[in-house]
This record gives sequence, structure tokens and C-alpha cells, in this order.
Amino acid sequence: MTYERKIIVGLEEIKAVIFQCNECKSRIVLAPENIESPPRKCPREHAWDWNIVAEYDQMGSPFVCFLLGLKKLRNPLVERCGFKVFLEFEEPKASS
Repeated sequence: MTYERKIIVGLEEIKAVIFQCNECKSRIVLAPENIESPPRKCPREHAWDWNIVAEYDQMGSPFVCFLLGLKKLRNPLVERCGFKVFLEFEEPKASS
């Protein structure tokens, strides 16, 4: 018998966006509602490059931008920007 477990979350359930420096592993943690502009460097002053070629219309639908951006950010070559992006969620409630 095969048992499969999945966790499905909505975008409104993102508790934090975490930026981790590739060099020193330090992190910046931001709540989604507090993101005004992206951090340009880590807390230890390592520069981060946000100039990744988008290859899509940045003024288009936010849904299309999100999906294409997600695909692009999963590419290992993107790590040359100097940081990784993580999403934080609440621990799922145990089902009763």
C-alpha cells in the first residue's frame, strides 16, 4: 500500500519570506505585508544582485508574473544572485 501526504497552503498563509545569504548563511526575515523593497545586501554586508532577466512582461498579470517568476527562481543558476529565498508557514494543525 502506498501512503502519500501533501501539504497545501494558500498564499495568504505565508508567514514570512526569508532571504539567506549564500556566503555567510545569515538571514533577513520579512512578513509579506512589510515588504516595501527587496534587501540589497545581507546583515553582514554581502551584496545581492536582483538584476535577473525576467523574460516576461513585468507589468502583466500578477498571476502570470508569479508563476513565471517561481519557475525562474527554482533554477539553480539563479543562486549567482547571492541569496536563496525561503517561505515560512505555520505548522499544520493536527487533524482529529
